Amino acid sequence: MILKLLYLPIKMLNCFCFYAKHFSIVIAWYKTIDILTSRYPNSSISQRVSIKMQQSILSYLKKKYSDEIKHIAEEISSIEPKPVENPNIWQCWWQGTNNLEGITKICTNSVKNNSGKYSVILLSWRNYEKYVNIPEIIIKKHKKGKITLTELTDIMRMNLLFQNGGLWLDTTMLVTQPISKDNIELPFYTCREECRDHSYVSDYRWNTSCIGGQKNNPLFGFVAKMFEVYWTHEDELIDYYLFDYLIELGYEYVESIRNEIDNLPLNNPNKHSMQDKLNQTYNEIDWIQLLNNTKFFKLSRKVDYQNEINGHRTFYKYLSEKYS
Repeated sequence: MILKLLYLPIKMLNCFCFYAKHFSIVIAWYKTIDILTSRYPNSSISQRVSIKMQQSILSYLKKKYSDEIKHIAEEISSIEPKPVENPNIWQCWWQGTNNLEGITKICTNSVKNNSGKYSVILLSWRNYEKYVNIPEIIIKKHKKGKITLTELTDIMRMNLLFQNGGLWLDTTMLVTQPISKDNIELPFYTCREECRDHSYVSDYRWNTSCIGGQKNNPLFGFVAKMFEVYWTHEDELIDYYLFDYLIELGYEYVESIRNEIDNLPLNNPNKHSMQDKLNQTYNEIDWIQLLNNTKFFKLSRKVDYQNEINGHRTFYKYLSEKYS
């Protein structure tokens, strides 16, 4: 009981010390307060803390990397996206195809079933170097344990898309309708929703689990170069959503990036709705309603899925049968 009472204060103290040591007192303060307020994500105080935390992180990045940001922004502004004939759909599972199971197997099969004329390439440790060049500093810091596998995947996707174009889909992205030309051959595409709150720096304007476009797209180039700058100087991750913060910097400093994001129509409004239904009894009416205006659904590997509820198959079971 005493340990449970001490857990939260100790967690907050460790959080403050970590961010104060590696970044700034201001970031440390808002990161620490966020531990409390994030328990009530829809409250006004939680939203205010989120905004302040985001501003403090952006301020740190702008101040420390001001020269690099301006240089990259100027360099990238002169680059034009280049269409690619028959662009690829990209996914990554570092362990390889044989290790896909459960929700990741369902999702990757759904992508294959709806890929149409486009090739689906699953990247792994065995083949990624065939398709993308990643800066040596990134690989070195990953081997030293400074860059996690998740962060390495983020860095890889931006370099991959900048060098090749195409559409990136996380292995937890379910696709329920054919992938169209508008999803993969436009200069830029991502899932864009109405802003519901300010919990994320993206404000729902983009989604990194479903993102793509043409080769040499300025957004991909800016973020790829900023990842390299960041990890050249840092040994710790400032925030789990660093990827989104770097896109936000590109949005602020590069007009073409800002125009691409702002001009993209809202799409896939039910992207997160499927997840809540997977452990519920399947019914066709709900299934049809979900698919009415959405084809990309973000699912999670962090859930214990059930095949049946009270003797009736679940949405998860339906998906496993449909995309087996």
